[in-house]
Amino acid sequence: MPREMRALSLEVKGTKTILPDAEGVFDAIARIGYEFEHAVADLVDNSIDAGAANVLVRFLYDRDAVYSVAVIDDGQGMDSARMDDAMAFGGRTGRSNADLGKYGMGLKAASFSQCDVLTVVSRQRGRTAGRRWTAENVRKGWVCESIAAGGAERYLAANADRVKTSEHGTLVQWDCLHAMGNLIKPSVLIEARFRELSGHLGLVFHRFLESVGLRIGLDAVNPDDRTRGFPQNIKPLNPFPRQEAVSGYPKTYRLQASGAVELEFDTHIWRRNATEAGFRLGGGRLAKRQGFYIYRNQRLIQPGGWNGLRSDTEVHTSLARVGVDLPPALDSIFKPTVQKSSVTMPLNFLKSLRAARSGESTFNDYLLDAERVYRAADARRTSHGLVPTEGITKELTARFRRILGNTGEEAEICFEWTKLADDEFFRVDPDNKTLELNATYRRAVLFGSKGSSGDAPLVKTLLMLLCKDDMSRVNRVEKYEKRLRVYNRLLVEAVKSQL
Repeated sequence: MPREMRALSLEVKGTKTILPDAEGVFDAIARIGYEFEHAVADLVDNSIDAGAANVLVRFLYDRDAVYSVAVIDDGQGMDSARMDDAMAFGGRTGRSNADLGKYGMGLKAASFSQCDVLTVVSRQRGRTAGRRWTAENVRKGWVCESIAAGGAERYLAANADRVKTSEHGTLVQWDCLHAMGNLIKPSVLIEARFRELSGHLGLVFHRFLESVGLRIGLDAVNPDDRTRGFPQNIKPLNPFPRQEAVSGYPKTYRLQASGAVELEFDTHIWRRNATEAGFRLGGGRLAKRQGFYIYRNQRLIQPGGWNGLRSDTEVHTSLARVGVDLPPALDSIFKPTVQKSSVTMPLNFLKSLRAARSGESTFNDYLLDAERVYRAADARRTSHGLVPTEGITKELTARFRRILGNTGEEAEICFEWTKLADDEFFRVDPDNKTLELNATYRRAVLFGSKGSSGDAPLVKTLLMLLCKDDMSRVNRVEKYEKRLRVYNRLLVEAVKSQL
């Protein structure tokens, strides 16, 4: 037996059952750390596993607050025995490697991260069953309530206006929500949540929305006055380009992952000026969208990031995205999180990845191709690619953005007064995108005036323009360092003349 598989060998005299503390286990599960949109996606997973063609995420609200969220589907439903299995914490009865669910925790962990009361009502072959977990009853010792069949059937029918559940289907509802409250107008909160869900569900389930005819809808209902509003359908957000920036892509790289299991990586390079929603993915810094898009059973479980292979914020590989279909057989190696939001890549796997090949091309060649496209586009831009965000006023930052054009791709730069050697007026810190100014000369630069967070805007802007190329250099060779030393000497002499 391998050394790492050996266990301590001691004489055993007997066994006993030690049950977990219900309150402690429940509190730990409820704090796993789901974002709202990830929690909803976990419920949609169950709907897809149940063969649903239509899924509806419904918000229930009144004049003061959003008080419930329900997910309704037309899947195969559950009978009473199957529902008991589904409500069990850690229950995995009937799960297969083809299912999106894995740990038997998603329904409960996702729900109790968002609410204190979880109700499930389901209909199969014309018969309806219902169960309810409350945080209080779980803490008492795993006490689950059974819902009367008549009441369960009436409630399911009352919410079947957009999803047909007369023969089969399931409703999962969260009550006593944690984070909705009455501090925000319900209509404003619903619109914000819908934006989050549209982007997240559209991305996570884009393959299902594109290929198998799955429909996911959002709406909101006020039962008090029977108002129904905000209806919309989720559109797929495919993170990969239809038109590649480099001919010959996408390329498929192969790597022996474990034993006889071979893993494939489909590499893509976006065009720098792409306008598709799948490129922007809701907006924000595009550099954060680069990296691995990892799927398990067609469901996206990691939307970007390099898992330690390289920096996730390196702008020069912003156009690189890699599709990976992770076989369930490799779950034990890559360890998808309970939230299904990321995986762990072993260090030895990352090291061997750079040598993965597609014909004569290595994975490192792919990264260089993506960087060349970005740099070539950068050279054609009229903007210098830097926008100051700290060390100047917000008003001036806004003016700069209007002049340069805010594409969301510019590198941000900060200014900071700090202690430097007397022969330095400034120092370039490209890793932190910061220009440091010598605090010794601050009063001279300000002609004796009191400093502020946005002081010396002219000097800072001129330094930014002077050093814009140095801020993006990965390797600083001696000739550039020599040039910066000359600049520093000139500026130190000039500022000393003001003392």
